[in-house]
Amino acid sequence: MGVTLQSFNYLNRWLNIHHKSICELGDQQFMLCPPFPENSYTKQHWTNKGLNHVYLDINGRGNCLVVDLNEDVEINQQFDFITDFGTLEHVNNFYMGFKNVHKLCKVDGLMLHILPAPGHWPNHGSWRANIKFFMKLSKLNAYKLLDCHIEPTRIGGKNSDQIYVVMKKVIDSNFICQEDFDSLGATQEYDLEKYEIGKGRIL
Repeated sequence: MGVTLQSFNYLNRWLNIHHKSICELGDQQFMLCPPFPENSYTKQHWTNKGLNHVYLDINGRGNCLVVDLNEDVEINQQFDFITDFGTLEHVNNFYMGFKNVHKLCKVDGLMLHILPAPGHWPNHGSWRANIKFFMKLSKLNAYKLLDCHIEPTRIGGKNSDQIYVVMKKVIDSNFICQEDFDSLGATQEYDLEKYEIGKGRIL
């Protein structure tokens, strides 16, 4: 989706001096986020702040690590802060996307998601998850759910509801199994192949 002023301000509510590393899903760029230049990559900002920064994307742009979040990501590093600004709804294997986030996050690290709410932003990505999904996900993985709310977000000249979520990984444990994840109630509202293939987005 890109980092808007709204999402950037939300992130900065949770980022603190104890966070030394940040992993962003997608080759994130600033979008309508003054004073940053439009479509400039966020990496420069985070490295200027002294953070060890990594992008993960399948498209290879912006000096990102080329990975497919549909598969088990093999990176010999964990991070204090993981951001998902509108990426996981584009990942066909929704389960593996969240499993990778879990694996990449350090104990006591934070996982931040801003994703389209169910019924909003039609034909953008495929997956939708509601507040109950994140409440159940947090409980089953023993995360501490720090925030979970729906907020109108200005996108393409109109407001579209998005879910804003921050979870803290409290213990070092395996991610839940596929069966338990499938019971959480995420829905595949749109045909991902029809709308996403060929657009350079994470598949």
